[in-house]
Amino acid sequence: MLRLLPQEWRQEYGADMATTFAARAGDVRGGLRWARFLGRELGGVGALAVVERLARRPAPQAAFSGNPERKELGTMEHLGRELQHASRRLGRTPGFTAAAVLTLALAIGANTAIFTLLQRVVLAPLPYPDAERLVALNHGAPGLGVPSGLGMTSGLYREYGALPALEAVALYRGGEGTLSGPGTPERLAYVQATPSLAEVLGVSPSLGRWFVPAEGEPDGELVVVLAHDLWTTRFGADPGVIGRTVRIDAATYEVIGVMPESFDFPDARGQFYIPQKLDPAAARPGGFNYEGIAKVRPGVSIAALGAQFGAVLAQLPERYPEHEAMARSMLDEARLTAMPMPYKERVLGGVADTLWVLLGAVAIVLLIACANLANLFLVRTDARQREVAVRRALGAGTGKVIGYYLSETLLIALASGALGLLLAYAAVQLLVAHAPIALPRLHEIRLDGIAAGYALLLALLAGASFAVMPLLRRLPAMGVLLQETGRGNTTGVRALRARQLLMAVQVSLALMLLVGAALMMQSFFRLQRIDPGFQPESRLVFRIGLPPAYSQEAAIAFHERMLERLEALPGVRGAAVSTSLPLEGWGWGDPLEVRGDVGRTLATSPVVALRRASPTIFEVLGTPLRSGRGFDAEDMRGHTNAVIVNEALAARYFPAGDALGRQVKAMGQEGDPWYTVVGVVANTVTDGLAEDEPAPQAFAVLRTEVTAGMPSGHAASYVVRTNNSPAALVPSVRRLLDELDPDLAIARPEPMTDMVARAGATMAFTMVLLVLAGLVALVLGLIGVYAVIAFAVAQRTGEIGVRLALGARPRDVTTMIVRQSGGVIAAGVALGLAGAAAGTRTLQSLLYGVAPDDLATFAAVAVGLFAVALAACWVPAQRAARLDPLQTLNTR
Repeated sequence: MLRLLPQEWRQEYGADMATTFAARAGDVRGGLRWARFLGRELGGVGALAVVERLARRPAPQAAFSGNPERKELGTMEHLGRELQHASRRLGRTPGFTAAAVLTLALAIGANTAIFTLLQRVVLAPLPYPDAERLVALNHGAPGLGVPSGLGMTSGLYREYGALPALEAVALYRGGEGTLSGPGTPERLAYVQATPSLAEVLGVSPSLGRWFVPAEGEPDGELVVVLAHDLWTTRFGADPGVIGRTVRIDAATYEVIGVMPESFDFPDARGQFYIPQKLDPAAARPGGFNYEGIAKVRPGVSIAALGAQFGAVLAQLPERYPEHEAMARSMLDEARLTAMPMPYKERVLGGVADTLWVLLGAVAIVLLIACANLANLFLVRTDARQREVAVRRALGAGTGKVIGYYLSETLLIALASGALGLLLAYAAVQLLVAHAPIALPRLHEIRLDGIAAGYALLLALLAGASFAVMPLLRRLPAMGVLLQETGRGNTTGVRALRARQLLMAVQVSLALMLLVGAALMMQSFFRLQRIDPGFQPESRLVFRIGLPPAYSQEAAIAFHERMLERLEALPGVRGAAVSTSLPLEGWGWGDPLEVRGDVGRTLATSPVVALRRASPTIFEVLGTPLRSGRGFDAEDMRGHTNAVIVNEALAARYFPAGDALGRQVKAMGQEGDPWYTVVGVVANTVTDGLAEDEPAPQAFAVLRTEVTAGMPSGHAASYVVRTNNSPAALVPSVRRLLDELDPDLAIARPEPMTDMVARAGATMAFTMVLLVLAGLVALVLGLIGVYAVIAFAVAQRTGEIGVRLALGARPRDVTTMIVRQSGGVIAAGVALGLAGAAAGTRTLQSLLYGVAPDDLATFAAVAVGLFAVALAACWVPAQRAARLDPLQTLNTR
């Protein structure tokens, strides 16, 4: 193998290498140990040969020729020489090098990936000029049980727009429309916004123009601005699209603009923008049907803006005398409150907390990896104390010793950083592909120079910590080190204590991560056990939107024909339609008035989610009927004004249990008919699985007279129960729709199980990442525990041999080692419990059904980790107990 090395190298070091090899081989007794020894030694020579051949450097004897007139090396030249020597040393230990690089690269890659998400989603400003001055206009009505998220009204839009603190105000809301011509009709999400939106955001179309004020009036022209994605996919990025016409919900719109590729207001789902038409004369204080956004003037704080909004709300009864009763009720009973917030907070929601928690988790993984590598480097340092002593004896100063230690760690750090960056790139692609759809700014997430700099910084900090640690330790006297017999126990004890401290730190950090992961797992499993109030299996859901050209009668007739055709399909066991299904949100809502309940006020009447549905909706969904009856033939004809309520509504409005037979209607609608409660059904989830309390809901049949309190039914969701795969039913549904109206399209067809899975996707996403981080931390921690104990046993081989020679039983040796290690592990567990008690408070907003300081979870994780760590100690302890005393004493 030496013949593989350059001739100059062999002449200088070949004899010494052969002597060293012979000495080491003499200590090895045959069998498997001999095979491992040969593989390690000869593999190291082979790796060294590759390094030396590629280096093409001058012969190493030039630096040690003993020529007194040789030129003193500069700092950078010295560092370069040390890096060259370090590459050779690392090449001689490929196992150590690979383990160190891979361990650190995994930790750096995980940190860089999560940092990329955090930096792009949370830290980076929104892609609008002066984005820090954008404010979301929000309101709450605690008196109605709506503490926030109430939105905006046309009246408040007019009032707030006159405030001097605001440069511009805009209203918008989302919806779905069927786009037809040219090509196949598509049901697409759109944004309906006032023309002032472009002024608020400071963004203009990349092609064409935005809406002018006249197009936002009731009789304004029908125009549309395309999103960049729709322009490229449907219109082939044709610049000539400006001026063409398209049909949206059977109405003709002129294309006047195309937005820039980076524009995704308010999220990436909107495919086109149409003007929100408002009649200034019809502005009213009620009707919170819009979202609002404004740009504040420089220097105006959120608190000052909230105070101005509060003054406006107090004047609503005087500003709208024709709606005075409503305005006073909103202020006195609903306790209407203005809640402006930075628009970035509105976009992010609770995702910022999730990403900060994940970054903290992977940072702990990095600390554990660093502690693990620090242990390896301490072992490596102990083995080279004599070499360092020789360098000092030959005149090497502190700077050169630092260079000696720094060179290896720098090479490992740079290699780990480069590999970690590649792993981070792959992880980011994976995270973006499988992240929950609710993650905002998803399309902006990509690795960039900031992420690369972050990875490099982590690598250099980790490498510097490894290089500094050996310098913090006091070496024994140089004479002792240079004597062959001076392998002192003092240094061994001191080094062992340092490694035990690092082992305890690893255990404590791993426990903190495992506790957090266990809490998230409990939350996720409890979320999965929630009864949503329906059976999602074997059910297909989709939406159909009918254009305004359909009259109410025509819309109902269409839904009835569609249901008949769906039920006739092979394998279909039932079909139903509703203006809103579970997990699709509140939709239409109003407080209810109860006939004969004279003491009821707006404050005692919670908002109710109002639905129109086909009579079989509860049977198809699998929602059980609790009392009363379902809809019958007379109800289906729309002659009875029957209504079915859920348990939450019955409990809130009829606490005495007398809901059946009572009559209700939307509060304040004098001309509306009364609805009679004929049945009570189980609660179903509305917005998400982890709702604090179920929303009150009321259902009327499709043919019920359309009133101010009930949605029209032009946009409705279907649910089809089938014996076959729900996804396989989609082509048949499309064919039926083409036969009934070729200008219509279905939106979001999917199995209902996917809808339920998406409702828990954010928690599942967080849980999976935390569990992965916890498992990596556990593995690294156990490796660290095993390495420390194994090295300690190796250092105490002579002592163990003496004990065995003097009559100690193997069981006594095993017990001694496990007991001593158990004390260090117990200290690490105690430290980890204290850290977890403080750290899990950051998970408060992410947990469901479990407290962040759940004692059972803390105890189970602590006991489990203690037991597993002791098991990691057991292997080297057993190996020590099987030592041959005679062989041990002879080796010593």
